[in-house]
Amino acid sequence: MDKRTGRVAAVAVVVVAFFVSAAYAQPMDEGFGGEEKQAAHHQKMFKNLAQELELTAEQQEQMKAQRTTQREQGKQIKEQLKAKRQELKAALDTDEVDQATVDSIVDEITALEGLKLQQHVNGVLTMKEILTPEQSTKLKEKMEEKKEQMRGRRQKMKAHRSGMSQ
Repeated sequence: MDKRTGRVAAVAVVVVAFFVSAAYAQPMDEGFGGEEKQAAHHQKMFKNLAQELELTAEQQEQMKAQRTTQREQGKQIKEQLKAKRQELKAALDTDEVDQATVDSIVDEITALEGLKLQQHVNGVLTMKEILTPEQSTKLKEKMEEKKEQMRGRRQKMKAHRSGMSQ
């Protein structure tokens, strides 16, 4: 490889690295088109699901209210978890690690994770109260279809990445 080709390759590597790092540096909301775009997408998905499950107006309102409540609670728990994990990292990064402090923070993180799981379970139970047995069955089927689609996409991406590294 001559000097010119080597320089071009080096510049190309630097440019690619810059764009890849810039993409990863974007906050999640911006990387997916912003909160408004996400909200519109979720609303469209809910509308389609409501039609497929043949939800009544009352069921739609109940599900929207439940989703809003769960989202707000989830956001609070997520923020608390993030703060506690940062606190744990800081406690572990000190020269003199205090085991009692670390244990206390870990206990708080564990409690928050439990709260997150409890919130999920409560959401599932609330859904079961809102939906009829037939609608619940249809929803399970739709969720299984989505899981299969995601597995297929992951496998394609994995195969694509494997092909690129060869």
